[in-house]
Amino acid sequence: MRQLAQDEGLQGDMSLATLVQRYDVSSLVALIGAHDQARAALSSFTFDDNISSENRNTLIARHWIALSRGISTSILSATEKQSLQTVYGRAIHHTILNDPNANASATVGGSTLNVNFSVLFPQGNEEISQTLIHEMMHCAGFTHPVRRRPPPGRNCSAPDPNLFDCPNDNGQYYGTVPLRAEFCIAGDQSDEISVREARFVLIERKAGAESCAIDDEGVATIRTTE
Repeated sequence: MRQLAQDEGLQGDMSLATLVQRYDVSSLVALIGAHDQARAALSSFTFDDNISSENRNTLIARHWIALSRGISTSILSATEKQSLQTVYGRAIHHTILNDPNANASATVGGSTLNVNFSVLFPQGNEEISQTLIHEMMHCAGFTHPVRRRPPPGRNCSAPDPNLFDCPNDNGQYYGTVPLRAEFCIAGDQSDEISVREARFVLIERKAGAESCAIDDEGVATIRTTE
């Protein structure tokens, strides 16, 4: 329970109380069980020697959160959750990505996850877990089209999924598995409306600053700028 609280980013004497307040009973029980499964699932992961032990430990912790929330959410279907569990049981190798405008990349159906530590890690734990679960879903074989930006004079305050893509529109981009998986991290796990709304605001804000594109070789890269 204390380890779960720490992995959720909660510290100090009130961490357990905050954890209990953040989730209802059924969600908390599911999360604890999923968290234990997640800890066991990561045993096959490998890391480049030039990834520091501190960064390696952060990756493992944020993978725990990504998998535990992913398999305990209602956002993904049972089949999608099983795909997530299966890919987390594979030998996924982690390398360093040096693209200055990218958070991370992975090949669709592949077994390597490339992380730009200098770009991704300063964005915080929530963003790290969102990025990891997104790229792990690509490793599991899921894809998505290129995100369509709003045309001049339009924005996501008035979404139109027939013309452009906005968070939570369930359209051709944000309705795909890798994008819906991100909401397992930043979406409606919490019963606290203010926390949930704050997380959706974060999703909306980051939507204007990044998108994921898959190239002709099947490499999916989350870029922080176009």
